[in-house]
Amino acid sequence: MTEEMARGRREEQAGYAAAGAQVSAMPPGRPDEQLDWDKGRDGARGDAVWKGESGAGYAKLHEEVYDEEGERIGTMRDEPLLRLLMRYDEMESGAQGVTDVRGVRVEMDKAERRLMWGTTGSAVEGAKVARVAAMLHIVHHFTDVAATDGSKGRVWAEDRKRWETRVACGAYTGIQPGDVRGGETLGAAAARWVGEGMQGMSLPEWFEVVDAELAAVLMYLQTVVADAEVGEGGTEGRRCLIMSDCKGAMQMIEQAWRGTGVAGLGRAKRGGILEAICRLRERLGMVVFMYVPAHRGASTSAMADAVAKAHLCNRLREGEAEWLRRKLLTQREGRAFGYELMGDGGAVAPWHDGVFDIHRDAVGAWVRGREAGRVRTGAAAKGTVLVDVARLGLVDTEGNGEWWGEVMRGTGAAQEVERREGRTREVAEEEAESVRRDNVRCGVAAAMRNGGEVRRVTHDAWHEGEVGRERAGGEWGKACRREAGSHCSWARGWRWRRDNTATGDGRDAGEGVGRVWTGLGLCSLLRRTSSAAGASRWMRR
Repeated sequence: MTEEMARGRREEQAGYAAAGAQVSAMPPGRPDEQLDWDKGRDGARGDAVWKGESGAGYAKLHEEVYDEEGERIGTMRDEPLLRLLMRYDEMESGAQGVTDVRGVRVEMDKAERRLMWGTTGSAVEGAKVARVAAMLHIVHHFTDVAATDGSKGRVWAEDRKRWETRVACGAYTGIQPGDVRGGETLGAAAARWVGEGMQGMSLPEWFEVVDAELAAVLMYLQTVVADAEVGEGGTEGRRCLIMSDCKGAMQMIEQAWRGTGVAGLGRAKRGGILEAICRLRERLGMVVFMYVPAHRGASTSAMADAVAKAHLCNRLREGEAEWLRRKLLTQREGRAFGYELMGDGGAVAPWHDGVFDIHRDAVGAWVRGREAGRVRTGAAAKGTVLVDVARLGLVDTEGNGEWWGEVMRGTGAAQEVERREGRTREVAEEEAESVRRDNVRCGVAAAMRNGGEVRRVTHDAWHEGEVGRERAGGEWGKACRREAGSHCSWARGWRWRRDNTATGDGRDAGEGVGRVWTGLGLCSLLRRTSSAAGASRWMRR
């Protein structure tokens, strides 16, 4: 989509109007007449979302629409993009929150309010979002528009008197249409309209932020499909615009959508949720994703962020776990089974990776928790800091993983590891790159020791000695068999294949490749998906 395409639609509309034709090239509700979208030809201001006025435009949520005879025909909130771009001063100022469609109280946190309330930056960011979204809308005529977000954080659990890791997602579709109810004040009605455009859900605590972002998209698309199934026009008539602040999630979705289909996602990481998104996307007429940077002052992003964070207050509930199980496992077509974990709250929910990743993450969580306990209790040697508790679990993987590797390398070299509180992002990125290089080096060395997992790498002296001993005795033993080219996992085909037809060991992909196990306090279950008869599950302790 280009600006010229949107301008071409405007010229097309002008031609229809001049001819008196009852045809429109613009979306219903004429958002082009309300939004200051064409900076090049309308003289649009850099901080203006709405035509003829600057600033936030808080009063827009109460504006009504009239026909040529002066009859009221609706409100501006009836138009999907306009209602998403409207702003609500009560939340941005911190005066009050709202209640979403699931009964959760939603408030904007202080950091977002500082960006939103009384600043010119929020108006500029809002204008940027509005211009791009308006041009997309003029070209594609969206029926549904939303902003989605995911969140992961530490929440104090009063019932257990401890901090817990929680994950949640949210979607915001704007200030919903409707009238003031009997006995309801205008302010109360506005709060209700805002809350009716919010929905969220809790997620398993082992989900990462990108998983939460994907879950937010899945949740919203499911809502659109469910609404279309009971409405007129069917699902194929629905065209969605989804605003997200996660480029990684959008890239995963697009790669899955444009890839090899179900077969290509059978072995892919997060293949279950990506397949579920693609299944819903396939039923809709169009789904377009738009990137909106987070925490810059755009109201769409701020409201979605508030919804996702509000749902961190709840642990994963059985109804939410069952919905995830159905979408990611039992309805999955690209793989014959999937894994589940039992979380801290007792709910069993899907795990998107294989058993090695489960073990790795579980062991990592146990080690981090144990070492954090040693630091707190003073059991570690004086002056030794193995885990920076202030950083543990509070920053993205981008920081946690590299910090742990840095600490362990320093400890192994008998060096004192400093806690550098004031590290700049540039320094952190430089350190992270250094760690990544070391990890690659260590990975190659480990693969060589593991018996030739790296192609064309010479075996070590021990292996050569074993080969010589076996050959001298006329024995075709283990070392000689490894010497053959077929011993390497690469040669045997134990790698991810886009056609998802074989695993390299003579079995079809997804056929009996897993083991059911329980360890480190996390209960794993093996669940068959829709491509396996019976959709049964079992567990071995």
